[in-house]
Order: sequence, then C-alpha cells, then structure tokens
Amino acid sequence: MFIQRCILAAAAAVMAAGMGAAEPPNAAAALAQFAKANQTCFIVFYRDRNAAMADMFRAATTAAEQLHGGAEVALVDVNNQVDSDVVARFGAGKASLPLALTVAPNGAVLRAFSESATPKDLLDSVACKPEAALVKALQDGKIVVVSVQNGKSEGAAPAGKAVAAFLADKRLAGFAVAIAVDPADKAAAAFLSRLDVDAAGKAAVTLLLVPPGRIAGKYAGAVDVNQLSADLAAAIAGTTCETDSPR
Repeated sequence: MFIQRCILAAAAAVMAAGMGAAEPPNAAAALAQFAKANQTCFIVFYRDRNAAMADMFRAATTAAEQLHGGAEVALVDVNNQVDSDVVARFGAGKASLPLALTVAPNGAVLRAFSESATPKDLLDSVACKPEAALVKALQDGKIVVVSVQNGKSEGAAPAGKAVAAFLADKRLAGFAVAIAVDPADKAAAAFLSRLDVDAAGKAAVTLLLVPPGRIAGKYAGAVDVNQLSADLAAAIAGTTCETDSPR
C-alpha cells in the first residue's frame, strides 16, 4: 500500500509540474493543456491500485522524462466520474487494465498498450508531426495523400500538381487531405521507414492511403492525377475489414 500511495502522489506531482501552480480539475483539462503546449500525453488508465498499475505508470513517467518536456503523463481512474468523458472517449472502461495510450498533441491515438509496457515501448510510439497528422486524418476517416519531397527531389513539381488536382476534385471535398514530408527531416526518418520510403532516394514519393491505414498507391517521381483517382476507386471498391496500418 505504501508503494501505491507513493505512485499516486508522484502522478499528481508530474501533472502539476507541467502546468504550474494550478492543477487542472480533470483529465480532459490536462489533455487540453498538454495539446496547447504541443506535448504528447501518455494516459495511464487503471481501476485497481496494484503492482501492474504502478509498473505502467513508472514506465510512462520514465519515457516522459526522457523526452525532456516533450511529453506528460495523465493517470486516470476509470471509476472516477470526474474523468468519465475521457474514459468514454478512449473506450478505457471496457479495456484490459491498466491501459496506456500514447496521444499526440492533435488528439491522434498513436499506440495502445494493455496491461504492460516498457519505457522503450512508449518512446517508440511517439510520432513526428507529419505522422501524427496522418494517423489523426485516418482516424477521422479521411483519404490521405502523403507527399515526400523537397526542392531536390526529382519529379517533385509534376507530383505536386497531380496531388493538387486530385484534392481539387469536388467529390473529395472534406474527405481528403495532403501531408507534406521533407525526406531530409531527421525527425521523420522512423516515419518514412514505416512507410517503406527511402529518405535518401532521389525521386519524390507520393503515397495514397485510405482508412484505417491501407496504402492504396505508391508512386516514385511524377504521378498523374488520373492514376491517383483510379487507384482510389479501386481501393474503395476492394475495401475489406482486414487492412494494414502504417504504424
């Protein structure tokens, strides 16, 4: 019991440290503050104050500390009515607990860890800004075009024009977004690796993804808007419940 009380006291201290003297009244307020500060949040949901909860919280705080201000931790009791909206939002009430979620500043749920996780697991689940944008768009049911290019990429101009024309299709208004990634951005290296894109490649790369994360088309260099449209049509026609995620 002593260890459990210490863990809970440490949780309050961790949350308060990132927010000054005024501690937010609930987890929703804490998440809003973390998002405003552009911080990832490790949310640890629990029901019982046991060793598994203590281990999960310890892993989350260790991971957050290693991110040097880039992340915070929120500890949420699923039986606490004050945080019922957050519990419902993430479906934690029906999950195997403890449950740790990695939530990006934009609200995207990057990874979920049920019952146990290591600090490395949590650190590896943190995403760069373009990846978080992709995950959020897919979770919102959007079609996403990822453009991996910069001023040195071969075929960048025609690929960019094709993407612009694709997004200009009125049938896709509100349903499709584009995300740009600079292949020279070291922070995006792991993200590009997960998409199987060679960051050192000379040609621009364009990817077409459909929810929940299936790559419907991948193009090196110039791409034609008709090809994008055709591949989207094929992906929608052949959509099944068994799709692959980019993470």
